[in-house]
Amino acid sequence: MRFDGKTVLITGGARGIGRGIGEAFMAEGANVCVTDLDDPGDLPDGFTLYEADVTDPDRAMEICDQIEEKFGQLHILINNAGIVRDKLLVMMEPADWELVIKINLMGMFNYGKAAGTKMMRKRYGRIVNISSIASVRGGRGQTNYAAAKGGANAFTRGLALELAKRNVTVNAVAPGMIETKMSEQVRNLAGDLILKGIPVKRYGQVADIANAVLFLASEEASYITGQVLCVDGGMTVGFSF
Repeated sequence: MRFDGKTVLITGGARGIGRGIGEAFMAEGANVCVTDLDDPGDLPDGFTLYEADVTDPDRAMEICDQIEEKFGQLHILINNAGIVRDKLLVMMEPADWELVIKINLMGMFNYGKAAGTKMMRKRYGRIVNISSIASVRGGRGQTNYAAAKGGANAFTRGLALELAKRNVTVNAVAPGMIETKMSEQVRNLAGDLILKGIPVKRYGQVADIANAVLFLASEEASYITGQVLCVDGGMTVGFSF
């Protein structure tokens, strides 16, 4: 199996895309650690849960220390934690802007710094940040989310340059419309219209994202760094009739 003996940390990994990524890593032999705000109570056997608010930098470092003590080394970080607070900008409260930026972008900084420090010392690591196609194409009511994910793309490229000499790669996966709880409201409101804009004519599945993440975290991708991979069924290519 590709990840035997490897340890992965996934922020926001107790549900949704994060959980799917964790299950895929576990099936490939990895030790899977996840953070979440609280215990969902139904995690797969084999997951190690660390309750945490990703905006807390001290907790990020503490978790990375504990993982290193328990498993010997943290090999892979998946910065997945994120939220949406969609609203037209003219109606958006400052708190909605600040919270989305803090969780989606500040959380990435906290865990990128904590895990990156460990990986530099060990001279090995794989970091995959979960971005969004909102970072490269407009979406009504998502100025806060798009700004955070655009920042995630820039963060990915900058950190890739800083860590490359230490054998640490940093890439991002930008999902399109994936069938998750987070996207349910949008799909219910505008499902037919959304499908018309997806060239492959289907919504993405969590497995589609997990497969891309596992590839970027694998040895097969050791010469890839600083890249943003859109996994979107062609949405960012253009409209297809």
